[in-house]
Amino acid sequence: MIRYTFNCIISFLCGLLFIKWFPIQENNIEEIVVSGILNPLYFFAASIVFIIGVLITAEIIREEMILKAVDSIKNRVCNINTLKCIIIFISFITLIHIGSWQTVVFFCFSIIYGIISIDF
Repeated sequence: MIRYTFNCIISFLCGLLFIKWFPIQENNIEEIVVSGILNPLYFFAASIVFIIGVLITAEIIREEMILKAVDSIKNRVCNINTLKCIIIFISFITLIHIGSWQTVVFFCFSIIYGIISIDF
């Protein structure tokens, strides 16, 4: 549980730093490219934080999907797994209020990578 809490905190902080270091005001691709050229340090730092956050969030999502599948096969309800899902949902809602487009991109990449990396 301590590892899960640590991963949730790191995932939230990575999402927050990505939003702060990679601001998108409008849906212009030109603005994104120009901001990356004019501020290469912020762009590089945001890219590193994005990759770390996506990997950690994808691991959390993958573990939760596997635990939910095992719980449904064994026909049992585990409250701690539900609490973990609620924590992820709260971090998503908090980040979406800070930066909507960045949060959608962040969590979409995390969900896709988490689903792809499931080993059966």
